[in-house]
Amino acid sequence: MRIPIVRFEALRFRLVLLLLVGLLHVTSSWAVEPFVISDIRVEGLQRSDAGTIFASLPFRVGDTYNDE
Repeated sequence: MRIPIVRFEALRFRLVLLLLVGLLHVTSSWAVEPFVISDIRVEGLQRSDAGTIFASLPFRVGDTYNDE
């Protein structure tokens, strides 16, 4: 039984491409570093008060944000 070379090369290319995309995805998720929130803006608000929106946010200006 002979395996066509063209199909093997296409499969190999797909596997290498999948591996590279996976590696780039993993490294991009590690790239997020904590930062301090310096300003929060609410734009396009029409039917709610800005104070209501700010009260429902789980963070405030001056808090340190990270992925957790």
